[in-house]
Amino acid sequence: MVSEEKNELKRVLCKIVELFEFEGKKIKLTQEALSLLEIKSKQFSSNYGLISLQIDPNLSPSFNIKLSTEMAKKIGISVNDFIDIILIDNLLYLIPIPSCNLISYFLQVSGSEKPRIILLSSHPKFERYTREIATRIHSQLQVLSIPSLRIEIQKHFIESEQKIDITLSRFEVDLTRNHGDPQIIAKKLVNKNPSYRIVAELYFQLLGKYLSSERQCVVVDIHGIAKGSSSGILHPMMLVGDALMRNPIVETFTNFIIKSSQVEFPNLWIVYRPPWGSVEYSLQLVKNSGNIPIIIEIRQDLRHDPKARKKIIDIITNALVKIAENLPLNEVITTKRIFYRQFNIEDLNDILFIYRQGYALLYGNEVKKHAEQFIELFQAALREGVEGEMFIAEKYNNLIGFAIIHKEASGNWKFGPIAVLPAKQNRGIGSHLLQLCINFARVKQVKQFYLKVHEHNQNAINLYKKFNFTIIDTVPSDLEGKKYLKMIYNL
Repeated sequence: MVSEEKNELKRVLCKIVELFEFEGKKIKLTQEALSLLEIKSKQFSSNYGLISLQIDPNLSPSFNIKLSTEMAKKIGISVNDFIDIILIDNLLYLIPIPSCNLISYFLQVSGSEKPRIILLSSHPKFERYTREIATRIHSQLQVLSIPSLRIEIQKHFIESEQKIDITLSRFEVDLTRNHGDPQIIAKKLVNKNPSYRIVAELYFQLLGKYLSSERQCVVVDIHGIAKGSSSGILHPMMLVGDALMRNPIVETFTNFIIKSSQVEFPNLWIVYRPPWGSVEYSLQLVKNSGNIPIIIEIRQDLRHDPKARKKIIDIITNALVKIAENLPLNEVITTKRIFYRQFNIEDLNDILFIYRQGYALLYGNEVKKHAEQFIELFQAALREGVEGEMFIAEKYNNLIGFAIIHKEASGNWKFGPIAVLPAKQNRGIGSHLLQLCINFARVKQVKQFYLKVHEHNQNAINLYKKFNFTIIDTVPSDLEGKKYLKMIYNL
């Protein structure tokens, strides 16, 4: 792999403004565009044959290009399309990009069309682990039925004697802790090649597509500090200025991050005004549209540690879940201040209580015994690493319901038990928990799972039928004289 420094500046993205019948294969550029390539001669071999590069003083002073009709026809582009010109040694690579494909060439998008959380990151060449962090947070949010969107800059490869990773050009700047009294703690690579204003504009244009003042969302830009700092491990940077610091949603996020990281990362600190322009520009766009911008910088030694990286992912995910309940018009994960999350080991006592309350009428005096047996089986499954998940319903930090889906030794997947406190039933909580389990199964690419429900539990049966479960059998129950209905769900 050729080093980034060797070919960072030798690349320029140009827009085709005119086509001409040049003699031979000539390309006319602006002086600014030509200087970015740092050329020493005017004749180059290329992946489209011999090319002559020339300066055209009549072109507007940006990154425009005049292209021969012959060349345009050969590579299948025309006026208002683009060419990515990459110079490696004395060889040019001309990558034609139709204007309609420009966004998909540089940016990859996946997830909800109406997101509540948008996760931004660069591609894995520059920020391998921060991209992994963003991707895994996105996956966890999807499992939790929180509509989220991933936008990332793609990477491109050019085949030559060596495989060269073509990336956005960047340069080092000092990363400072304090806005008024700068204290350098690390170096950070940021965009240097001015031709990528085009890409930046695309980036903001794409981001703006998903921002709406009527449907508030959180935009999280995840980066990595290039070098370690003497203090500070994970530091969310809230933009822009003091007004945003007083935003209650941001305060909720900040407080949750600090509280949940005290043991593992006691030196966390918060910065509110990052000094580099591109981040400020993009997140100001978020703020101006009435949405919530957050930038998270993760120290290099921390993000390179698999255990620390996993903890970071959990901390950020849980913090985002926490603030999602405060977003208005959030019809997916909140119902009158109720929000949903994955199980934590600290939840066991509350789960035991919910089980006893939820199944008291069914098991009567035997409910305590059944609840303790369930907890023992659940703890054994955790120790053995049984594949599955428990989802929790919570209101004002109090657990009010849970549901489980897991893989049995036979290879079949089973849903249940599910329990909601009696005082909180008939409010749609069970439906939300069931939907989370269905979403989890879908992510795991499960084709089918089953459940067992007592034949006299008509409310539960009605719920499952509403979700299109099918009764396939009756089997003996753990209650004398009663039977289970066995129902299946096909994904």
